[in-house]
Amino acid sequence: MGEPAIDVRLRAGELGAIIGQHGRLYRAEYGLDERFEAYVASGVAAAVLAPSWPETRFWLVRDGDRLLGSAAVCPAAEGVGQFRWFLLEPEVRGRGLGRRLLDDAVAHCRTAGYHRVFLWTIDLLRAAAALYRGAGFTETERRPPAAPWGVTTSEVRYDLVLR
Repeated sequence: MGEPAIDVRLRAGELGAIIGQHGRLYRAEYGLDERFEAYVASGVAAAVLAPSWPETRFWLVRDGDRLLGSAAVCPAAEGVGQFRWFLLEPEVRGRGLGRRLLDDAVAHCRTAGYHRVFLWTIDLLRAAAALYRGAGFTETERRPPAAPWGVTTSEVRYDLVLR
């Protein structure tokens, strides 16, 4: 494998690949079932069909034609962005790519004039939570434990105030 590149242009079929990657990796690593993949698919579909879709920005990690990871920022409200679909294949983790994706997304939010960016994650993703906190995000909400995807977990919201 060469050095992965980060691109901001979605290629045909990559929305489906992002959804599939989430389903495959979250099942293998955390035991989440097919309902999680459907949850991701519904969020992607809602974003694509929203009037604000043209303002959505993606960062895609690739080695040639192979998709190795992704992140996105979608407009959520006036002056607010949502960081979404952040994932890296295991073989490229620990190389600074996750931090770079997050930093690029936050920089985009500042340039786009957002005053706040938030994200939702689950409490099982401890490494990601540490990355978010290291970038200045703070936990602002924690939902009661539930098992909507076959494994008991809590959804956690993190926010970053940009100005």
